[in-house]
Amino acid sequence: MIYGIICKEVKDMDKKLITDSGVSLPNKLIKENNIEVIPFNITLNERNFLDGIDIKSKELLNNMKKEDKIYKTSQVNPQQFRKSFEKHIIKGREIIYIGISNKISGTIKSAKLAKKDLLIKYPKAKIHIINSNTASIGQGLIVYKTAKLLEKGLNVKKTKEKTKKNIKNNQLYFTVDDLKYLYRGGRIGKLNNMIGGILNIKPILKIEKGKIVSFDKIRGTSKLKKELIKLINTRKNESKKNILNIFYSGEPEKAIKLKEDLKEKTDIEDIMISKVGCVIGSHIGPNAIGISFIG
Repeated sequence: MIYGIICKEVKDMDKKLITDSGVSLPNKLIKENNIEVIPFNITLNERNFLDGIDIKSKELLNNMKKEDKIYKTSQVNPQQFRKSFEKHIIKGREIIYIGISNKISGTIKSAKLAKKDLLIKYPKAKIHIINSNTASIGQGLIVYKTAKLLEKGLNVKKTKEKTKKNIKNNQLYFTVDDLKYLYRGGRIGKLNNMIGGILNIKPILKIEKGKIVSFDKIRGTSKLKKELIKLINTRKNESKKNILNIFYSGEPEKAIKLKEDLKEKTDIEDIMISKVGCVIGSHIGPNAIGISFIG
């Protein structure tokens, strides 16, 4: 047993899986799989915070809901990536970074700039930068499945191949409680924002080719759950080993109830629940909910 533990530690030392705080994945799984999360930068009234370190999503979402505070976000900068990557290069680790979609944030660009600089200093370093082409729970699902591939002992080449296939087949659908947050972020026009509030229309949005796009509109919340279940049953692959990730912003009750309903009305056995971080929460607002799976 001791020999097995030592071997696992050595194997884990060879590669380091890194992502950014655009990810939504349970903290337990992040710790268990030794995933490093580099934080986005959050600003409120010229005060700067690191996502998940200086400010938690619960505080941010409560402030947005109760006091209508407006938070601004900025991408992970090259200096943050250089600091993270270099400490692993020095230890001889091969780095795999899976980042938020480059159509949503410039964070991938920052990582590439850091890589370019570090390869001058460490020409033999191996740094792999992968665009998840998604965010939040979609990104979380990709990162988690990549961690499991590495745990099985796959080399980086095969891991990247399988990860890119998962990225291609990843699907993410979500809805928001109030359209004003999307309006502030420029995702919808003023008229749509007003109509949504008046008619209680809930948009179903999806990430397609790395961008957030409109998928459907549902009047009221009662039809929303049925539509999400329909999407899963018609668009997922046939494997019962499929994993589904649910996100929520705010209180977890809706997500827990959705998980119970999905367990009953779909054949997906592994369903996780993830709370959004600050960078995602600041753009979708309180009481949003969504699902992601590999189609």
